[in-house]
Amino acid sequence: MTKLYSLEGSGEVYFTQQYLPSQFDKNAVLFDVGGNKGGYSKLLLQGFPNATIHVFEPNPNIFKILSDNLGSSVILNNLGIGAESGELELFFDAENRTSEQATSDPEILKKLPKPQM
Repeated sequence: MTKLYSLEGSGEVYFTQQYLPSQFDKNAVLFDVGGNKGGYSKLLLQGFPNATIHVFEPNPNIFKILSDNLGSSVILNNLGIGAESGELELFFDAENRTSEQATSDPEILKKLPKPQM
């Protein structure tokens, strides 16, 4: 069984390889909101090598990894996107500061299963 935390299990591989190419041309402007370590952006780059890709990742602990993984192939933004301008405190698992599970609501972390490493 494919794990939910994988790009295949989440449906992102199908979405980037099957759906998006039918909707956008190869020179599209695309966004990866919550870039994490860059896996989804790498899928976008494979399918859209001439696209302009903006990647947003608010977790400063993982932004360095993201930057190392993607380099200058995308436009990196160390911030989040929301309905309003402002600043929010970001909460994440203290045992895994580079987890994809980061939120502005610390109560959510108590309810989420921990990803298998």
